[in-house]
Amino acid sequence: MKFRALKEFSSVRWGNVCVGDLVELDGDIAKKMVDLGYMELPQQTAIALRQEPEKVEPKKDILSKAKK
Repeated sequence: MKFRALKEFSSVRWGNVCVGDLVELDGDIAKKMVDLGYMELPQQTAIALRQEPEKVEPKKDILSKAKK
């Protein structure tokens, strides 16, 4: 998923990143970069994600299987 840079930084993986650049991030690194204030999810992407229906699988009743 592409995130927008909020601060300038340099990285071995992405090189020199300027404010406003879009960088492809995934997994834990995306969360860490957002938490540290270096990246943000573009507003259009956030809106699109909210509009997608959640794919929730029903939880299996593990306790009832354990009792059998």
